[in-house]
Amino acid sequence: MYDDIVDYDDFSERVGSENDILDLIYDEIWKKTYCPKCKRFNTHSRSKYALKNILCHHCSTQWSALQETIFFKTRIDLVKWSYIIYAISFYPRKVSVKWLMTELKINSYNTVWHMANKVKTVANHSPKDKCIFRELEKIFCRHRFI
Repeated sequence: MYDDIVDYDDFSERVGSENDILDLIYDEIWKKTYCPKCKRFNTHSRSKYALKNILCHHCSTQWSALQETIFFKTRIDLVKWSYIIYAISFYPRKVSVKWLMTELKINSYNTVWHMANKVKTVANHSPKDKCIFRELEKIFCRHRFI
């Protein structure tokens, strides 16, 4: 049924790890902004210990790199999120939630449905999500997924 779509295993090998996607999110969203507490530019970096956090070196404030994105407070790997974004946003035909469940090896229909629904609705409204999607699209084109 979905013979022409890249399978998840091949996708994850070519896209990289969750840490690579976190680097992309940090570079595209947070690197060019200021600390939410002390309002200083270029005083923060990704935390070495809590990989999803950003640390301000001036005031020691930490915040999530995923804050204000569709990935906020998720426990699902960002590579799986990226695959859902690829399958829903850039694949020419519609994909079913059941197929995504088996491809991603997630047992909960509700979890995959919720993720797919978020991708369909939230990405059109949030400027930070649009930025992430644009960068993911470049990665997908570079690896010839689309």
